[in-house]
Amino acid sequence: MLRLNISPFQFLFPDSVIEVESDAPLLPRAARAGISVAEASGEVRLARAGKRALWTPDERLAPGHYTLHVRDLVNHRGKTIEERHVVPFTVIETKAKVRPSVRVESFLRARVDDDQLARLNPTEAARGPYVELFKGSDQRRTTCGLSIQQPGTADRRSRTPLQARRGTGQAARQVR
Repeated sequence: MLRLNISPFQFLFPDSVIEVESDAPLLPRAARAGISVAEASGEVRLARAGKRALWTPDERLAPGHYTLHVRDLVNHRGKTIEERHVVPFTVIETKAKVRPSVRVESFLRARVDDDQLARLNPTEAARGPYVELFKGSDQRRTTCGLSIQQPGTADRRSRTPLQARRGTGQAARQVR
């Protein structure tokens, strides 16, 4: 059985490391060939006696859409692991300080113009005043909301996504 540290459509940061964990040790050559990101080159190295494969990009990932492929893995006894994964994800850049243990599941970058909320493309650099809203979960899989009051300052709150959106107008006015 394989476990990944990312889930489909998750938001990652440019320096994120993708982990694939196996119940049995993996053959290094099969891990290097079978774990890849289609839109970027990277390196796979094994840890924890071959049970964990770590994919790191050769260069810092640019904001955009990517797809992780996990296929054709072989355990240390030469047995093929039939399980395959295709996981789309998005890389974003933010000035917020988000702990590495937080898995970002939803992300919104927006600005308020004339009392109208305008969404900004999360893969493009934002200019001028804006707010960012995150929904994520920590390693214990409990939901945590992060709202950004001003670019670069995170405010961790235990809010539901709806409550976080209600606070957006106030936060955006403060940024102006």
